[in-house]
Amino acid sequence: MSIDTDLSPEIDWSRRANADIVQLCVDDGFILTRRRLPAGHDSELLLIPDAARRSASSFEQLHNELRLTSHLEEASVVRAVHLGDYGGQPALRLEDPGGEPLSRADPDGQSLESLLSKAVAIAGAVGRVHAQSILHRALRPANFLVDDDGRAAITGFRQATRFGSATTGLDQAFYPVTDGMPYIAPELTGRLDTPIDARSDLYSLGVVLYELMTGQRPFEASSPAEWVLAHIARKPTLPGHWTPRLPNMVAAVIMKLLSKSPDERYQTAAGLVADLELCIETWKRHGAIESFPLGGQDIREHLSTPTQLYGRNEEITAIAGALDAVRRTGRPRFVFVSGQSGIGKSTLVEAALRTAPFRHATIAAGKFDQLNLDIPFATLAQAFDGPLRAILEEDEQERSEWRDRLQHAVSPNGQLICDVMPALAALLGDQPPVPDMRPLEAQTHFRTYPPSEAQLRFRHALESFIGAFATPERPLALFLDNIQWADHGTLDFMLRLMRETPPMAMVVIAASRAEDFVDDTPLSDTLAVLRTDGDDIVDLHLAPLDGASMTRLVGDALGTPPSEAQKVADVVGDRTAGNPLFALQLLNTFVESGVLAFDPSVRRWRLDEDRAAGSGASNVDDLVDARLGRLPEETRADLARFACLGNSAGAGLIGAALGCPSEGVAERLGPAVSAGL
Repeated sequence: MSIDTDLSPEIDWSRRANADIVQLCVDDGFILTRRRLPAGHDSELLLIPDAARRSASSFEQLHNELRLTSHLEEASVVRAVHLGDYGGQPALRLEDPGGEPLSRADPDGQSLESLLSKAVAIAGAVGRVHAQSILHRALRPANFLVDDDGRAAITGFRQATRFGSATTGLDQAFYPVTDGMPYIAPELTGRLDTPIDARSDLYSLGVVLYELMTGQRPFEASSPAEWVLAHIARKPTLPGHWTPRLPNMVAAVIMKLLSKSPDERYQTAAGLVADLELCIETWKRHGAIESFPLGGQDIREHLSTPTQLYGRNEEITAIAGALDAVRRTGRPRFVFVSGQSGIGKSTLVEAALRTAPFRHATIAAGKFDQLNLDIPFATLAQAFDGPLRAILEEDEQERSEWRDRLQHAVSPNGQLICDVMPALAALLGDQPPVPDMRPLEAQTHFRTYPPSEAQLRFRHALESFIGAFATPERPLALFLDNIQWADHGTLDFMLRLMRETPPMAMVVIAASRAEDFVDDTPLSDTLAVLRTDGDDIVDLHLAPLDGASMTRLVGDALGTPPSEAQKVADVVGDRTAGNPLFALQLLNTFVESGVLAFDPSVRRWRLDEDRAAGSGASNVDDLVDARLGRLPEETRADLARFACLGNSAGAGLIGAALGCPSEGVAERLGPAVSAGL
C-alpha cells in the first residue's frame, strides 16, 4: 500500500460506499473503526475524534501518529497512511493488520499457556517499537491488536515521541490524559522529576498484563488525582488475590514491571520476553513454574539515567526525622542541605519526599533563580502551584472545602495573592478589590508601592495562606532549592514563619550549593539566627559517594550487576571524585567517543582503559561545555534562549521563545536531550 502523507482536504469515500463498518473501540476521545471493503480491496482502519470529546489538539495528535508511523517498515506497528477530512472532522486512515483489540479479551476460559503466549506477543511488539527509537507513552489494551495466530500490532501513537525527546515532563502537558490514567507510569504523571524512557512503556505494559491475567486492574480510583496517587505511592494488589491459580512467577514478572522506580523494573522488553518464554517452557514441561531469578537476560545496550539514591540513607532518615518532630511537637523545623554542584542535593530531597512519612504531608516545591533576585516571594508562589493544581483536580466537594478554607485565610487581601498564583485565582474565582489600595500590577507585584502598605498586607495574606496548608493532621513540607539565590525579603519572611508567628506544622527543606555559599549574606545571617534555636534546624552536608555507591550507580546506568561494573566504576569514581552528576556526564562522554561500548556478541560493556585515561574533562563544567560544543549550532542557540526563561518553563512559552509550535518543542530540543543535557 502506498503511503500518502499529504494533508489532503478530503478523503474520497465513494469507492467505500459498500464497506462493512465495525467499531473496534473508543480510546481517549477517538473512535477506531474497521472498514471491510468489497472484494479486491484490503480492509482498513479509520481513526476519528469522538464528536463529544473532540478538542483543539485532536488534529495535532493524529498528525503526530502519521508523522511517526507512516514510514516504518515494521509489522508490529499499525502504520498510518493518510490524514484528511471526513465529514467535517480530521480522520486518520491506517493499514489493517487484522486482529481484535486486547481490550475485548476475557481471561476467563483461556488457558495459562494461551494468556502467556499473548503476553509474549504484545511484549515483543513493544520491544520492536522501541527498536525503532519510539516511546509509545500510551500503552493500554485498546492499543494492541492481536489476531488468532497470536500476532500483535500496536496502534495509538498519538502521544508517542522519539527516544531522546521526552525528558522528565517537558512535553507531558500537550494532551489531556483521561482513559489512559489507569495505565500511565509514575514518571508520566507530571509529578516526578524522573527520566522518561522505554521503562515507562514497560510499566504501562505491566498494567496491561495484570489486566490480561486477572481481568482486573492493580489499582482503582475515581479521579485523576487518585490515579496519580495510586501510581506514585500505592502498592498494587497482588495478582493472586484475583486469580489464586496464577503461578507465583508469573505474578512476580508482572509486579516487577509495576515497580515505582524505573531502575527496579525490567529494563528492556527483550528481558521481559525471555522470562515469559521461560514461564511457558517450564509450564509445558512440568505443569508448574519453579522459581527463577528474574531479568537474567535483561541487559540494556544503552545508558540510562538511574533514579535510585546512593549512599544517603542517614540523610533520608534525618529529613524524615524532622517531619516526625513537627508532628510530635507542633513546631516547625528547618533542614539545610548543602554540597557541591552535582552531588545530589535535589535528588536526595526528592527521594525523601517520596518516602512513607511524607505520604500524609502536603508537599510544595520551588526553586530560586539567579535571574529573579529582584522579585520577592516569586519562588514561594511557584512552590504552591503544585498543591493548588492538585486541589483543582479533586472532586467538587473537596474543591469546595479547600475553596472555603483558603478564601477565609487570604481575605480581605485575596486579590494580592491571586495576582501571583494563577492556580489560586482559578480555585477562588473573582476577588473583591483590596480595601483602600490600588490594584497591584501582576508583573511587579508590590514593588511599586510603599513597603509599609503593600508588603505588610501581602505578607499577612501569604502567611495565612501557608498556614492553611500547615496543619497538625497534614503537615506542610516546603522544599526550596538553590536557596543561595533567595532574596532578602523571602528569607526574612521565612524566618518569621519559623520563629515569630504562632507555630506552624511544617518542615522547610532548603538546598544550597556549597561553592556559592559565603558569609555575611542574608542567607548566612538567617541560618545563624535559626541555629541559635538548636533543635529547630538540621544541617546536612553531602559528601562525595563512596566506592560501593559509585559502583551501584555505574551498574544501574549500564544495566549490569555491580561485579561487572566495578572496573568502569573505579575509573569513573577516580576521575569525578565521587560526584554523581559528573560521573553520569563522563559515562555519556565515554559512550559518545567509543571509549565505552556495548559488545553484542557477549552482551557486555567493554572499556578501553588506555583511551579512558586521556579522555574527558577535569570537572563537570568543562565536561558539559565540551558536550555542548558537539551539539548542532541551532540547538546551542535554542538552549541559550531556553536558559533565559529561568529554571523551567512550559512547552507553550518555550515554543514562543524558539518560534515553533508547542508540540514541536520536544523534537526541536531532541539533540540536547539525547546528549543528556
